[in-house]
Amino acid sequence: MSLKLKSKKLQKLIFLITCSLILLGCLFLLMQDSVFSDFDLKIQDKFYKKAVAAGRGPKPSSFPQIKYVTITDTTYTYTQKNYLDRLFLSKINNVLTELSVQAIAYDILFPMPTSVKADQAFARSIEDAQSVYLPIGIAFSKTPSDFEWEKQDTFHMLQTQYLKAPVQKGIGRPFFGTRALMQYDPFAKAAFNSGHISAHSDNDGALRHMPMIIKIEEGFFPTLSLSMFLDYAGVPFEKAIVVWGRHITIPALEESYLEKDVVIPIDNKGLAVIPYCETWAKGFEEIPSHVLVQKFKDKTIAGNLADIFEGNFVFIGDISVGISDLGNTPLENNVPLIVSHAAMLNGLLTNTFYTKWEQMPCLLLVAGIGILLGLSSLVRTSWPLYAMTLILLGGVAMLTWFQFINFKLFPVVTVTGLVLFMSAGLVIFIQIATQRDRAFIKGVFATYVPDKIVDHLLVNPDLLTLGGEMREVTLMMTDIRGYTALSSNRTPQEVILILNRYYEKMFDIIMAYDGIINEIIGDGILAFFGAPQKFDDHPAKAVACALAMQNAMEEVNAQNAKDDLPSLEMGIGINTGEVVVGNVGSRKRAQYGVTGNEVNLAGRTESYTVGGQVLVTSSVFERLKSLLTIKKTMRVDMKGMAHKVDLYDVSGICAPFDIYLKEKEKTLSSITPPLPVDLFLLDKKIVSKEAIFAQITAIGPSNATIFSDKELHALDNVRMHLHQDRKSEQKAQIYAKVDTVQQTKNGFKAVLDFTSVTAAAKIIITTVLKPQRNHTYSDSQNKVPKNMID
Repeated sequence: MSLKLKSKKLQKLIFLITCSLILLGCLFLLMQDSVFSDFDLKIQDKFYKKAVAAGRGPKPSSFPQIKYVTITDTTYTYTQKNYLDRLFLSKINNVLTELSVQAIAYDILFPMPTSVKADQAFARSIEDAQSVYLPIGIAFSKTPSDFEWEKQDTFHMLQTQYLKAPVQKGIGRPFFGTRALMQYDPFAKAAFNSGHISAHSDNDGALRHMPMIIKIEEGFFPTLSLSMFLDYAGVPFEKAIVVWGRHITIPALEESYLEKDVVIPIDNKGLAVIPYCETWAKGFEEIPSHVLVQKFKDKTIAGNLADIFEGNFVFIGDISVGISDLGNTPLENNVPLIVSHAAMLNGLLTNTFYTKWEQMPCLLLVAGIGILLGLSSLVRTSWPLYAMTLILLGGVAMLTWFQFINFKLFPVVTVTGLVLFMSAGLVIFIQIATQRDRAFIKGVFATYVPDKIVDHLLVNPDLLTLGGEMREVTLMMTDIRGYTALSSNRTPQEVILILNRYYEKMFDIIMAYDGIINEIIGDGILAFFGAPQKFDDHPAKAVACALAMQNAMEEVNAQNAKDDLPSLEMGIGINTGEVVVGNVGSRKRAQYGVTGNEVNLAGRTESYTVGGQVLVTSSVFERLKSLLTIKKTMRVDMKGMAHKVDLYDVSGICAPFDIYLKEKEKTLSSITPPLPVDLFLLDKKIVSKEAIFAQITAIGPSNATIFSDKELHALDNVRMHLHQDRKSEQKAQIYAKVDTVQQTKNGFKAVLDFTSVTAAAKIIITTVLKPQRNHTYSDSQNKVPKNMID
């Protein structure tokens, strides 16, 4: 077994690919909203359960402690009511007040009144306790939203008493409150304080994070557990320091009861990881409410209750069967949501929270992993690279556990994925680099068809045998407008430069949309989509490709302008139908392509286009009409067709492509006096011998209005000879297509769309469009009579 290094050339390539893979990995992390994916969170749950089982999770506060007083199915039996009896709840409050608890927090909303007697007793018990927290349910949004204020005393209390403005640093993206479910006014007025109990579930529905504060207009409203702790610590909410994306600090003020600052790690939304201590059954001590009331009546054991509750926090919640206030935590499923508030309060009491790895340490770690993989791949054999990959994967797992038991969360799945990505990237690259012959053949094929289709052909060589099959595909025919005139006025070198620049750009786009370039027909391209590899969305890909090609002409023409070369305009026709597709030729020379009537229909469709236009047939439109933006529909007589054919002028396609043509400016400037021109009709690029005299009355960079005494028809192709002096015969040419025709009293008015304009014609148009007082033409017999123009 040799440990010699690879060749120097391959070493340089490995260095470059290693740097590229590291860069890609870092870019991936930078593009993510968080380095933690949904899979990271799920895997973290498994580490969480193991850590708690091993006694390495958060510890319950020794004092003050947290207790649950619960309302169970047996409680309803005890009260002989099928609803929460507020008289009974008042007894619970009175008992807990007698037991000198630190605070009582309800995880229950009481928005409506019941009986007067019960409500009065409940309100009085809340007021007597002087330590009851009644929560508010806040609906929130990720985007700034107006809050729905109502005419209720509790809304006024929220606005004037509960909303505060803590010290803020950095830029955050807090949740915005939109509306609230309040407590009944008498209860809210009697309560000591409040906080929100709005839950935030991750994508899988688990409760791992809690919004510590929610923004409502210019103020913030804390969660219930944070509100309780601030009061306990003697720190006003407005003294808290919020550093968005980092932490909320509750400072140990001189007048507070804190020995040191309490720091709560948060993200830029204000979400903190909930530090669960245990499962529901093994967590904080729970006493059913009816048991508490019964035991308190027994004076012999009342002292024991005082030992349990005195100075402690009590959460009261309904855990009876059928309640909807259940959720999933990292430790277990379908538990009362009160557990999340209790866990967060415990974290505040013990100053124990989980922090998350931030972006920069992850970037440095990924860079280090990439370097180790790159060094191990320099050896001539592959096993050091495989061994290093396994070592790194094991190291990531060990690091995750070590970080977790030290209350730091590590993105194990993300980093593992990047290890595999970089390792696989190096393996694949080395395999490709050492198989030059195969890479060469693949590179040659890739100049004609997309890489993914080449891969498909390599694993399915039977597709390259002679023969064909009937297959529905989408065909695309393109053509450069006015190419004949363009090529006749340019040197061969310039023509080749123009074509090569055009083809290079168009070929890249066609292949990006999985198209096959069937052949180059002069200045046109015939491409098809949907073979040899089948995919159902070939019509959509073809249309998206055509729109992208039209938009790319702006870049092609910008390059031409730099080289003092003319601008190009392209028309594209698209048709979907069944054709014969396969290899045609002999074993010595074969071409993979298509043939059939549907190919001819695509070509004829293209012939009706003007520059910058994409026309599709009914077969394409019917499949994609919900996706397409259509500028207009035209019905044409097409050679070989018994009936007229509908063509659709496409200007855009919606998601998932979202490509739309850039609108061309079509401004017309009136010409006084009109500009005389000779018109020649074109039929399949054959120019008619007879000239039609006309005059241009308005013109712009890409279109014109003319008057003629002879009738023209919509979609006629014409060539115009412009001349400012008939006697000097100084002529220039414009190729155009008739858009609309209107008969007037003395002739015909037509609107033309230019498909190609020669340089000489551009000079004349520019001259005519300059603001001048008079334009004179020597040949008066060719002027349009005043009565000819309406």
